[in-house]
Amino acid sequence: MADGYPDYSLGCPDGCNFPTIQTNFIGPGLSAVARLATTASPTLLNEFVASYTTDHITLTNTGPGGGGSAIEHDHDRNLP
Repeated sequence: MADGYPDYSLGCPDGCNFPTIQTNFIGPGLSAVARLATTASPTLLNEFVASYTTDHITLTNTGPGGGGSAIEHDHDRNLP
């Protein structure tokens, strides 16, 4: 242990389990494409393409604590 931090150079003694926040992902999106093509002559084609995309992403905490966004920390371990 150097400078108060554990030495992980030879691997993780406990399997490197890190706390995570479980979330419910809701991500409906909307996209639309409009295409317009016209032939001006046998060798000339004019084409216009327009597109629109939007996403409405909602992340809801489903883990312990219910509505906060805190990570629980085990103070008995020697992690910073």
